[in-house]
Amino acid sequence: MAPNRWPIGTFMHRLTDELRSELLGLGTLRSFPPGYALIRQGDRSTSVWILLDALVKVTGGVENGVEATLAIRVSGDIVGDMAAMDGSPRSATVATCGRAVCQQVKGPVFRSFVARRPAAALALTQVVTERLRWSNQRRLDFAGYETKICLARVLIALISRHGPPRMTA
Repeated sequence: MAPNRWPIGTFMHRLTDELRSELLGLGTLRSFPPGYALIRQGDRSTSVWILLDALVKVTGGVENGVEATLAIRVSGDIVGDMAAMDGSPRSATVATCGRAVCQQVKGPVFRSFVARRPAAALALTQVVTERLRWSNQRRLDFAGYETKICLARVLIALISRHGPPRMTA
């Protein structure tokens, strides 16, 4: 068995080799330039995007024009899963931060995969739960701390999730 190359905590890391192979066989490989919107807030599309070699930012806006960064997602993460699972309009915009390679899986195909593969459903539930905890913590931070402390806490959380950078020779 090959070592798991996906960052800890990502959807792809949580899947077995067999499930990863099956899922990747269900979609279409796509490449995108920096600044490309994979998903636009309010759209009715339902595709799921598996980030294979990508860094994306997730943003949301409100009617008065204010926009906020909600999350950063990395290779191994999945985006678009909420709309794929419930059919609601997209809740945020997801844009590439650099060149990106992603696997697009149509919503109905992804739902079918999750329905017939309990381990994949559990992995998705774990990812969604982690996101909810992250979001709850950010709301608490923003209510209780000034901006520089909030920023420090976000950076600490990112380092805790993804680990320190590795030096290569």
